[in-house]
Amino acid sequence: MEELAGLYAMLVNQGALRPLRVTQSARKQEAARLLSPEAAFITLDMLRRNPRPDEDGSLPVRSRWPVAGRPEPSWGFRDAWSAGVAGPYVLVVWIGDFSGHGNPSFVGVDAAAPLFFRIVDALNRPGEEPVPELKTPAGVSRVAVCAESGDLPNAWCPHTVDTWYIPGKSPIRVSQLHRAVAMNVETGRPQCPPYSPETTRFQIFEFWTSDMLKLFREAGLPRRVPPALPSCASEDAAEAPRIASPLRASAIRCNVPNLKQRSCSMPAPRPTRRVCSGSTEEP
Repeated sequence: MEELAGLYAMLVNQGALRPLRVTQSARKQEAARLLSPEAAFITLDMLRRNPRPDEDGSLPVRSRWPVAGRPEPSWGFRDAWSAGVAGPYVLVVWIGDFSGHGNPSFVGVDAAAPLFFRIVDALNRPGEEPVPELKTPAGVSRVAVCAESGDLPNAWCPHTVDTWYIPGKSPIRVSQLHRAVAMNVETGRPQCPPYSPETTRFQIFEFWTSDMLKLFREAGLPRRVPPALPSCASEDAAEAPRIASPLRASAIRCNVPNLKQRSCSMPAPRPTRRVCSGSTEEP
């Protein structure tokens, strides 16, 4: 519980982690930076957007403290957690059995979260000083992204939303999720050029990866699968392969016993350079 409280306090302290002090007289220890101020701000802003489990709280919405938190995951229904930042406080709620036995009622959103907000409302007494608003760091900006993919919208993305962006840090690219496919109105199948206005209609499909389609199915949210594309279309629409490992200019070293009797690379069908220790200049 103390570690969890320390992590939420780290977010409020702009990414700097300090050991918790039990008393006011305890000496402040040096902070260790875990996140940049920009990343800590974005995380807190996302957590603040989580809705309360009880929208009919005892206090009017205008008098509530801004709360940045969420029910924390557990394992085997052994306990229920809810943690977050409420006004000037970091609050952590734990519900469980000291014996460690599981209980199907130990679900964070159902057991710990309602108690969490009851405590928040009790702490938020009338006349309490207002909490300063979360200030946006200078290194954070807003950018419009495709709502479905989270990438920069292409010409066929139907919905966009504004999100936070850290220039030079946040990974960002043009979305390839939505693509226009030329469909033959007579056969109902994709076709290759030349396109005739009388027999061709363009339809927008979502091209999810196979692992994402599997997750959608398991969640009970199946997605419409696009038709198989002809070779002329699939080559143009396909995303180029990207080498994830090894990184360019990285050093590869082989620590293998009896290295003289072993090879560090598989035989290739054509002459190639085999490197056991050195810098990889080519993929």
